Amino acid sequence: YKWKYDEKIAKLVTHNNNLIIDQLWPLTFNKKNKKNNYVPGTFKDVSEKIPYLTDLGINAIEFLPLNETRFDASWGYALDSLLIIEKNYGSADDFKSLVDQLHQQKIKVITDVVLNHINNSLLREPLTAKVNTSKFYNGNSGWGPKPRFENIMVRKILMDSMILNMRDYHLDGFRFDMIEHVWNSGVVAAKFLQEVNQI
Repeated sequence: YKWKYDEKIAKLVTHNNNLIIDQLWPLTFNKKNKKNNYVPGTFKDVSEKIPYLTDLGINAIEFLPLNETRFDASWGYALDSLLIIEKNYGSADDFKSLVDQLHQQKIKVITDVVLNHINNSLLREPLTAKVNTSKFYNGNSGWGPKPRFENIMVRKILMDSMILNMRDYHLDGFRFDMIEHVWNSGVVAAKFLQEVNQI
């Protein structure tokens, strides 16, 4: 993808305290009704409504988690991938185009990141009856399996996924879901979050 408007957003000086954020879920934003059937929204549908978003006076969009999930109409918090874009929203290039168009309008792009729980297929390896002893899995939270932050490979895959998503999609920031549960998971998890912020 050939990015066109990076320079425009790079020159923009907006302190985080001055962000006017619209939280957006593509599937229900600008949804269409065809022959009395609901058609979920996509990245391209969001692109069509950029003039509407600029008229609202926002300067940032926070997308709910955009990575692949096991449910067709999930809010994205039950993710099955840390890297793959959910196909129901559109392609990776569709999202890049949307980010570029938003940057053209001086709108920053933030995505939700889920670190406090990660689906079984990403943490429980191998699946055994003794899941609590897995090197990546640290028991259950109220939402799903907790990562074992004491394991350096867990921290590395989480950090790498954020860096790759920021690099590949030219994101301007992240919003961390239920981050206090990570912060309160112990010293290693807290230090990991400090490292994430620093990087």
